[in-house]
Amino acid sequence: MNKTKIEWTDFSCNFITGCPRRCVFNDGGKCYAWNLANGRLKRRYLANPNVAPGCDPSDPFSPRFWPERLENPRKRKKSAKIFVVDMGDEFAPCIPRAWQDEGFRMERECPQHIFQHLTKFPENLAMHNPWPKNAWVGVTAIDNEMAKRAIEGLTKIDARVKFMSFEPLLGPISLLYDMNELDWIIIGAQTNPEKQPDEKWTETLLDEASYCGVPVFMKDNLKWPYHQREWPLEASK
Repeated sequence: MNKTKIEWTDFSCNFITGCPRRCVFNDGGKCYAWNLANGRLKRRYLANPNVAPGCDPSDPFSPRFWPERLENPRKRKKSAKIFVVDMGDEFAPCIPRAWQDEGFRMERECPQHIFQHLTKFPENLAMHNPWPKNAWVGVTAIDNEMAKRAIEGLTKIDARVKFMSFEPLLGPISLLYDMNELDWIIIGAQTNPEKQPDEKWTETLLDEASYCGVPVFMKDNLKWPYHQREWPLEASK
C-alpha cells in the first residue's frame, strides 16, 4: 500500500495490476500505469506468474494478482481513504471472480477504511451486489457515450456512494437528471501530454451538479479559476 499524490485519496492498494486493453487517450493509448509496467516495474511484474487466464504472461501489463498486498490495509488501524487498483482495472472481463472476492473480503474486514473503486467497465459492477458498506464505486467517463454507459451501470448497483470521474474530460457531457443518480463527481484534465477540456464542457457539469446538489471535486490539473473540493455526504458520517 503506497501513499499517493492523487488528491481525492490517501493510499493506493494494487492487489491487482494491469488491464487487458489500452486506454483511448494519453500518449497514443499508453496510460501512466502501462508506462510504469513497461518501465521501472517491468522486471517485478514479469516475475509474478499469477496472470489472469487467457492473458499473455510475457506482457508486463497483463492483469496479475498480488494477494500479499491485501494484508496492508488490514495492518493499518488508523482510518484512511484507499484507492483500490489504480494500476489496472479490477473489473475487466478477464479478471477472475476469486481475485475480486478476496478484495471484497478484505474490505469487509477493514470497516475503519473507505475503499474507492474506479473502473471503465460499468457493465460488470452489478454482479458484485451488495457492495461493502465502506466502498465508494466509481466509473470513468471521458465523453458522453462513456457517461451514459456509466450511469446505466451505476443505477444497477447497491452501493452507499456512487460517483463518476471525468478525467480527462475529452468531450461535451450532459447528464441532465441522470446526475441525480450520483453522490459525487471528480473533474480533471489530461496530463502527459497536457490537454485542458473546453471551459463550456466543465461549466455544463458544474451547473448540472449544482442543480442536482451533487458534490464536486476539481483536481489541480484542471487549472480552474477557483478550487471546489467537496466530498460525498457519506464522508461526513
